[in-house]
Amino acid sequence: MDVNEIILLIDRLEKSTIGEFYLREDEFELNIIKNNSEDSVQTIIKEVSHSQLQQPAPLAAQPADADVIPADNEVTVKSPLVGIYYESPTPDAPPFKKIGDYVKEGEVICILEAMKVFNEIKSPCEGKVKSVMVANQDIVEFDQPIMVIERTK
Repeated sequence: MDVNEIILLIDRLEKSTIGEFYLREDEFELNIIKNNSEDSVQTIIKEVSHSQLQQPAPLAAQPADADVIPADNEVTVKSPLVGIYYESPTPDAPPFKKIGDYVKEGEVICILEAMKVFNEIKSPCEGKVKSVMVANQDIVEFDQPIMVIERTK
């Protein structure tokens, strides 16, 4: 089980009524206990060997201007959920949108995968893609900026 699967499992369990989850694969053990009084999840991972746990993918470097407040004619598209960002419908297909591309309101700009469900993210406005703030297959958090669109209408 890799780190991405564990993150998605924790997210799914947080939203469920399940109080405790236990998994054992070979020498890897995972025990998740939900603390209902605080609506938080406690995760206990027992590793027998460090080499068995896969290393997480490096986090995408945020652009230096990520904290800059966008102009009035710019719309920041934020992730509506925790998941994996995909820039194209299939690995060999071109990206839905890249920097400089024109996008129509309601047009699919990327896909976010959460719990093996692929969610199409659509443009909230018409305009030109000014920046893409995540790389293909990055894990994105809820409300994380993923794209900036310069509004043309």
